[in-house]
Amino acid sequence: MNTEKIYRWPKEIQVNIYNEYHGGTFETTSDNQGYIYFASCYNLNYQYNQIYKLNPNDFTIQPMLPNDVTCNGFTVTEDGFIVYWNGIESFGEPKQNVRIKCPGGRIYPVFDNNTFILNGNLYSIRESENTIIRYKTVGNNDIEEETVCQMPEETEFYGYIQFTPNYVRNTMLINNSYEFDGEKCVKLENPVYVGDITTSKAWYSYNNTTFSKTAMADYQASEFHVLDYDILSISASPESPNIAFTGIRYLDGANVVGTIDENDKIIIDNVADNGEQIINLIPLN
Repeated sequence: MNTEKIYRWPKEIQVNIYNEYHGGTFETTSDNQGYIYFASCYNLNYQYNQIYKLNPNDFTIQPMLPNDVTCNGFTVTEDGFIVYWNGIESFGEPKQNVRIKCPGGRIYPVFDNNTFILNGNLYSIRESENTIIRYKTVGNNDIEEETVCQMPEETEFYGYIQFTPNYVRNTMLINNSYEFDGEKCVKLENPVYVGDITTSKAWYSYNNTTFSKTAMADYQASEFHVLDYDILSISASPESPNIAFTGIRYLDGANVVGTIDENDKIIIDNVADNGEQIINLIPLN
């Protein structure tokens, strides 16, 4: 979308651009019509007091929740049904009081707290029945539940369930030990190691000079070392297969910006003059 217009941000809508309680980012999502959803912060930290829908065609903003409703997290289905809940997952708190706000205005309480979205559709795990439930949207103001499949018989969650999307296989990892493809759920032969750095092709973790990597395609684990640079900051996105970093080159002490591609090759994109600091942005293509 290209526009030369400049819009004044509504002063009554407060957002936290860097929110450490929600992964250190300004949380937004979109539906299949291109509407962008974001939340305003009650105290600029962990509690949202409204979820807004932005129409990028005319830059109008519409509040989607009733007044005085607060939540700690939200997501949106491809049809624009808003799912919101209490509980800060980054703190290890389970979801509670999950609700669905339909585009037509109706609000549905969800019996299950362990919800996730895969391929634009809302699912949940019903622990009491050991099943996965899909929430089918009907029109713009109704929802129907259907049982998709049984979980493997030996499944045990002990109260907390972690969902990790696999962007290559187009599946959802459940507690790193089960994989759901939208129709069936299977137990993996071995648990998958998921690091805290996510690209569109793999999960990574970094310690000292070593990157540990798990490929999303086949869950194969590997390691590689970065020995020529002192890495100071790392940025990655599920929209790109690369890792961007800033660091110091050991050879001459220069500040550099670099990229680690999906084949673990290091490419230096920029070297600062006279030791000046430089800031890297995440490439999206």
